[in-house]
Amino acid sequence: MIIGNCKLCLSENIGLVKSHIYPKFLFKDLKGLKGNDKMVQLRPNDKIKQKRMSDYFYEEGLLCKTCEIKISVYEKYLENFLFKEIESDNYFIEETNSFSIIHLKNIDYKQYKLGLLSILWRSSITNHLDYKNVDLGDKHNERIRLMILNDDCKEVNDYPILTSIMDKENDLINTILPIEKSKTNGIIQYTFYINKFGFYFMVGSEEKMNSIKYYDFLPNHSGNLKIMKHQKNYMKGLFESYLFNDSSLRIKYNK
Repeated sequence: MIIGNCKLCLSENIGLVKSHIYPKFLFKDLKGLKGNDKMVQLRPNDKIKQKRMSDYFYEEGLLCKTCEIKISVYEKYLENFLFKEIESDNYFIEETNSFSIIHLKNIDYKQYKLGLLSILWRSSITNHLDYKNVDLGDKHNERIRLMILNDDCKEVNDYPILTSIMDKENDLINTILPIEKSKTNGIIQYTFYINKFGFYFMVGSEEKMNSIKYYDFLPNHSGNLKIMKHQKNYMKGLFESYLFNDSSLRIKYNK
Protein backbone atom coordinates (compact mmCIF):
# COMPACT_ATOMS: atom_id res chain seq x y z
CA MET A 1 0.00 0.00 0.00
CA ILE A 2 1.25 3.48 -0.89
CA ILE A 3 1.18 6.24 1.73
CA GLY A 4 0.29 9.67 0.37
CA ASN A 5 -2.46 12.26 -0.06
CA CYS A 6 -5.92 11.22 -1.32
CA LYS A 7 -6.92 13.19 -4.41
CA LEU A 8 -10.63 13.19 -3.47
CA CYS A 9 -10.91 13.89 0.28
CA LEU A 10 -7.39 15.43 0.43
CA SER A 11 -6.48 13.45 3.56
CA GLU A 12 -2.71 13.48 4.02
CA ASN A 13 -0.28 10.65 4.82
CA ILE A 14 -2.97 8.02 4.43
CA GLY A 15 -2.95 4.57 2.83
CA LEU A 16 -3.84 4.75 -0.86
CA VAL A 17 -5.32 1.88 -2.84
CA LYS A 18 -5.42 0.73 -6.44
CA SER A 19 -7.93 2.88 -8.35
CA HIS A 20 -9.43 2.02 -11.72
CA ILE A 21 -9.93 4.89 -14.14
CA TYR A 22 -12.41 2.91 -16.21
CA PRO A 23 -14.58 0.80 -13.86
CA LYS A 24 -13.94 -2.92 -14.28
CA PHE A 25 -17.57 -3.68 -15.13
CA LEU A 26 -17.16 -1.87 -18.45
CA PHE A 27 -14.89 -4.71 -19.58
CA LYS A 28 -17.56 -7.42 -19.39
CA ASP A 29 -17.68 -7.93 -23.16
CA LEU A 30 -13.94 -7.47 -23.64
CA LYS A 31 -12.93 -10.78 -22.12
CA GLY A 32 -11.54 -13.49 -24.34
CA LEU A 33 -13.56 -16.47 -25.52
CA LYS A 34 -12.08 -18.59 -22.74
CA GLY A 35 -13.18 -16.13 -20.09
CA ASN A 36 -9.83 -14.52 -19.41
CA ASP A 37 -9.30 -10.79 -19.06
CA LYS A 38 -6.80 -10.35 -21.87
CA MET A 39 -7.40 -7.87 -24.63
CA VAL A 40 -5.42 -6.33 -27.47
CA GLN A 41 -4.67 -2.62 -27.54
CA LEU A 42 -4.09 -0.63 -30.70
CA ARG A 43 -2.83 2.94 -30.56
CA PRO A 44 -3.18 5.35 -33.49
CA ASN A 45 -0.16 5.15 -35.80
CA ASP A 46 1.29 2.20 -33.85
CA LYS A 47 2.18 -0.86 -35.91
CA ILE A 48 2.48 -3.18 -32.92
CA LYS A 49 -0.52 -4.59 -31.09
CA GLN A 50 -0.02 -4.88 -27.35
CA LYS A 51 -1.71 -7.45 -25.12
CA ARG A 52 -3.25 -5.89 -22.05
CA MET A 53 -5.25 -7.02 -19.05
CA SER A 54 -8.48 -5.26 -18.15
CA ASP A 55 -6.69 -4.08 -15.02
CA TYR A 56 -4.38 -2.05 -17.26
CA PHE A 57 -6.57 1.07 -16.84
CA TYR A 58 -5.72 1.87 -13.23
CA GLU A 59 -3.29 3.90 -11.16
CA GLU A 60 -1.87 3.36 -7.71
CA GLY A 61 -1.96 6.24 -5.27
CA LEU A 62 -5.04 8.23 -6.30
CA LEU A 63 -7.59 7.47 -3.59
CA CYS A 64 -7.82 6.28 -0.04
CA LYS A 65 -9.92 3.22 0.74
CA THR A 66 -12.86 5.27 2.02
CA CYS A 67 -13.04 7.36 -1.16
CA GLU A 68 -12.59 4.29 -3.38
CA ILE A 69 -15.61 2.72 -1.65
CA LYS A 70 -17.57 5.95 -2.06
CA ILE A 71 -17.02 5.99 -5.82
CA SER A 72 -17.73 2.25 -6.07
CA VAL A 73 -21.31 2.93 -4.93
CA TYR A 74 -21.84 5.12 -7.99
CA GLU A 75 -20.13 2.55 -10.19
CA LYS A 76 -22.48 -0.16 -8.95
CA TYR A 77 -25.45 1.94 -9.98
CA LEU A 78 -23.92 2.51 -13.42
CA GLU A 79 -23.31 -1.21 -13.82
CA ASN A 80 -26.91 -2.09 -12.97
CA PHE A 81 -28.23 0.59 -15.29
CA LEU A 82 -25.95 0.04 -18.28
CA PHE A 83 -25.84 -3.76 -18.16
CA LYS A 84 -29.25 -4.64 -16.74
CA GLU A 85 -31.77 -1.85 -17.31
CA ILE A 86 -30.77 -1.19 -20.93
CA GLU A 87 -30.31 -4.89 -21.64
CA SER A 88 -33.84 -5.60 -20.37
CA ASP A 89 -35.39 -4.04 -23.51
CA ASN A 90 -38.14 -2.70 -21.25
CA TYR A 91 -38.38 0.69 -22.93
CA PHE A 92 -39.84 2.56 -25.89
CA ILE A 93 -37.70 3.09 -29.01
CA GLU A 94 -38.30 6.09 -31.24
CA GLU A 95 -37.04 5.82 -34.81
CA THR A 96 -35.63 8.79 -36.72
CA ASN A 97 -34.20 9.09 -40.22
CA SER A 98 -30.65 8.73 -38.88
CA PHE A 99 -30.69 6.77 -35.60
CA SER A 100 -32.92 5.34 -32.89
CA ILE A 101 -33.73 6.97 -29.55
CA ILE A 102 -34.17 4.83 -26.43
CA HIS A 103 -36.57 6.33 -23.88
CA LEU A 104 -35.65 5.35 -20.32
CA LYS A 105 -37.42 6.11 -17.05
CA ASN A 106 -36.70 6.15 -13.32
CA ILE A 107 -33.07 7.23 -13.70
CA ASP A 108 -31.35 8.26 -10.47
CA TYR A 109 -29.98 11.62 -11.58
CA LYS A 110 -27.39 11.94 -8.82
CA GLN A 111 -25.94 8.44 -9.04
CA TYR A 112 -25.88 8.31 -12.84
CA LYS A 113 -24.32 11.73 -13.31
CA LEU A 114 -21.74 11.53 -10.50
CA GLY A 115 -20.82 7.98 -11.50
CA LEU A 116 -19.93 9.14 -15.00
CA LEU A 117 -18.29 12.37 -13.82
CA SER A 118 -16.05 10.32 -11.53
CA ILE A 119 -14.64 8.64 -14.67
CA LEU A 120 -14.00 12.02 -16.31
CA TRP A 121 -12.39 13.40 -13.15
CA ARG A 122 -10.12 10.39 -12.65
CA SER A 123 -9.16 10.58 -16.33
CA SER A 124 -8.05 14.17 -15.80
CA ILE A 125 -6.00 13.69 -12.62
CA THR A 126 -4.28 10.43 -13.57
CA ASN A 127 -0.81 10.20 -15.09
CA HIS A 128 -1.87 7.16 -17.13
CA LEU A 129 -0.77 7.55 -20.76
CA ASP A 130 -4.14 6.56 -22.23
CA TYR A 131 -5.81 9.62 -20.67
CA LYS A 132 -3.33 12.27 -21.76
CA ASN A 133 -5.98 14.03 -23.87
CA VAL A 134 -8.10 14.78 -20.78
CA ASP A 135 -7.04 17.93 -18.98
CA LEU A 136 -9.87 19.75 -17.22
CA GLY A 137 -7.61 22.29 -15.55
CA ASP A 138 -7.51 23.23 -11.89
CA LYS A 139 -10.87 25.03 -11.83
CA HIS A 140 -12.97 22.18 -13.27
CA ASN A 141 -10.98 19.43 -11.53
CA GLU A 142 -11.66 21.10 -8.18
CA ARG A 143 -15.33 21.76 -8.90
CA ILE A 144 -15.99 18.17 -9.97
CA ARG A 145 -13.97 16.85 -7.03
CA LEU A 146 -16.25 18.72 -4.64
CA MET A 147 -19.35 17.53 -6.47
CA ILE A 148 -18.27 13.90 -6.01
CA LEU A 149 -17.04 14.38 -2.46
CA ASN A 150 -20.24 16.13 -1.34
CA ASP A 151 -22.67 13.99 -3.37
CA ASP A 152 -23.73 17.16 -5.17
CA CYS A 153 -24.86 16.60 -8.76
CA LYS A 154 -25.79 20.30 -9.21
CA GLU A 155 -27.97 21.32 -12.17
CA VAL A 156 -28.44 19.71 -15.57
CA ASN A 157 -26.09 22.06 -17.43
CA ASP A 158 -23.29 21.68 -14.89
CA TYR A 159 -21.02 19.32 -16.85
CA PRO A 160 -23.78 17.78 -19.00
CA ILE A 161 -23.28 14.28 -20.37
CA LEU A 162 -24.75 12.55 -23.41
CA THR A 163 -24.87 8.76 -23.61
CA SER A 164 -25.10 6.56 -26.69
CA ILE A 165 -25.12 2.84 -27.32
CA MET A 166 -24.07 0.76 -30.30
CA ASP A 167 -26.16 -1.79 -32.17
CA LYS A 168 -24.95 -4.84 -30.24
CA GLU A 169 -26.17 -7.26 -32.92
CA ASN A 170 -24.55 -5.46 -35.86
CA ASP A 171 -21.43 -3.72 -34.64
CA LEU A 172 -18.15 -3.99 -32.76
CA ILE A 173 -18.85 -3.88 -29.04
CA ASN A 174 -15.58 -5.26 -27.65
CA THR A 175 -13.64 -2.09 -28.48
CA ILE A 176 -12.08 0.83 -26.62
CA LEU A 177 -11.13 3.86 -28.69
CA PRO A 178 -8.71 6.67 -27.80
CA ILE A 179 -10.39 9.56 -25.98
CA GLU A 180 -11.18 12.44 -28.31
CA LYS A 181 -11.11 16.12 -27.37
CA SER A 182 -12.91 18.70 -29.49
CA LYS A 183 -14.22 22.24 -29.11
CA THR A 184 -17.37 23.76 -30.61
CA ASN A 185 -18.83 27.19 -29.83
CA GLY A 186 -16.61 27.52 -26.77
CA ILE A 187 -17.66 24.15 -25.30
CA ILE A 188 -15.02 21.44 -24.92
CA GLN A 189 -16.22 17.89 -25.44
CA TYR A 190 -14.44 14.76 -24.28
CA THR A 191 -15.67 11.64 -26.06
CA PHE A 192 -15.16 8.18 -24.56
CA TYR A 193 -16.01 5.05 -26.56
CA ILE A 194 -15.68 1.92 -24.46
CA ASN A 195 -17.32 -1.43 -24.99
CA LYS A 196 -20.70 -0.71 -26.59
CA PHE A 197 -21.15 2.75 -25.06
CA GLY A 198 -20.32 6.31 -26.00
CA PHE A 199 -20.08 9.00 -23.33
CA TYR A 200 -19.84 12.67 -24.31
CA PHE A 201 -18.77 15.04 -21.54
CA MET A 202 -19.17 18.80 -22.05
CA VAL A 203 -17.08 21.37 -20.21
CA GLY A 204 -17.27 25.15 -20.46
CA SER A 205 -18.31 28.41 -18.85
CA GLU A 206 -21.72 28.76 -17.21
CA GLU A 207 -22.85 30.99 -20.07
CA LYS A 208 -21.89 28.42 -22.69
CA MET A 209 -23.41 25.53 -20.75
CA ASN A 210 -26.74 27.33 -20.40
CA SER A 211 -26.99 27.47 -24.20
CA ILE A 212 -27.32 23.67 -24.40
CA LYS A 213 -30.93 22.80 -25.21
CA TYR A 214 -31.33 19.02 -25.55
CA TYR A 215 -32.47 18.56 -21.96
CA ASP A 216 -34.10 15.14 -22.47
CA PHE A 217 -30.77 13.65 -23.61
CA LEU A 218 -28.96 14.78 -20.44
CA PRO A 219 -29.23 13.23 -16.98
CA ASN A 220 -31.87 15.40 -15.30
CA HIS A 221 -34.19 15.68 -12.31
CA SER A 222 -37.21 14.23 -14.15
CA GLY A 223 -35.87 10.69 -14.03
CA ASN A 224 -36.38 10.37 -17.79
CA LEU A 225 -33.46 10.01 -20.18
CA LYS A 226 -33.08 9.63 -23.93
CA ILE A 227 -30.10 7.65 -25.23
CA MET A 228 -29.04 7.53 -28.85
CA LYS A 229 -28.76 4.09 -30.42
CA HIS A 230 -26.35 4.31 -33.34
CA GLN A 231 -26.79 2.87 -36.79
CA LYS A 232 -25.27 -0.56 -37.33
CA ASN A 233 -21.50 -0.57 -37.82
CA TYR A 234 -21.08 2.89 -36.30
CA MET A 235 -18.31 1.71 -33.95
CA LYS A 236 -16.76 -0.30 -36.77
CA GLY A 237 -16.46 2.90 -38.80
CA LEU A 238 -14.90 4.75 -35.88
CA PHE A 239 -12.43 1.93 -35.26
CA GLU A 240 -11.39 1.76 -38.91
CA SER A 241 -11.01 5.55 -39.08
CA TYR A 242 -8.38 5.26 -36.33
CA LEU A 243 -6.79 2.14 -37.74
CA PHE A 244 -6.37 3.60 -41.25
CA ASN A 245 -6.21 7.28 -40.21
CA ASP A 246 -9.11 8.08 -42.54
CA SER A 247 -11.98 10.13 -41.06
CA SER A 248 -14.17 9.47 -44.13
CA LEU A 249 -14.77 5.95 -42.78
CA ARG A 250 -16.88 7.37 -39.95
CA ILE A 251 -20.66 7.30 -40.28
CA LYS A 252 -22.04 10.83 -40.48
CA TYR A 253 -25.54 11.76 -39.37
CA ASN A 254 -27.72 14.35 -41.11
CA LYS A 255 -28.26 17.50 -39.07
